[in-house]
Amino acid sequence: MKTKLHEIVMSMDFRGIRYDFNTVENQYMLKFFDPLYVKRAINIVELLGLHKKKKMRIFDIGSGFAYFPYLCRELGHDVVISDTQEPLYDAVTKYLGFEKISLTVRAFEKMNMPGRFDCVTALKAAFHQKDDGDWGSVEWDFFYSDLREHLNPRAIVYITGSNSMDPYHRSGDKQHLFNGGHWKIK
Repeated sequence: MKTKLHEIVMSMDFRGIRYDFNTVENQYMLKFFDPLYVKRAINIVELLGLHKKKKMRIFDIGSGFAYFPYLCRELGHDVVISDTQEPLYDAVTKYLGFEKISLTVRAFEKMNMPGRFDCVTALKAAFHQKDDGDWGSVEWDFFYSDLREHLNPRAIVYITGSNSMDPYHRSGDKQHLFNGGHWKIK
């Protein structure tokens, strides 16, 4: 039996965009059209239980191809996305009907997020990277303190990044979960 998430994914058709961007300089980016990335978005929706929740206000930092926000919106959630300007990302997010907002996450700078949210995600985030290495615990503490100001009670926060993302790194990705006032590093 097919789920609602699988039905949504089957309706996605990126052939025109993929053709427009099929150049040597875009080969690295074209890998994101692989169904593996859509499957990953489905897994995160299910992990966070968003397919079972009533309408939530969700903010996705660094949306990339916006598969995850798209699935959330199709499930009835109100979704706001942000990412850097990148022509292929811009084409895909526009095709999916999103208008990205500008949000730059920097160490020790307050984020200008548009309101409060029930769920904040950053999947494969890179904002924590700096010229002399990745953020340390002081930068992460500031980030989480600022982020709390943008969360509704009982909010969910899910952040993953590269394999050297944060001071809690041992090997592989770390997942930062916030639920009702307590951070949990998985």
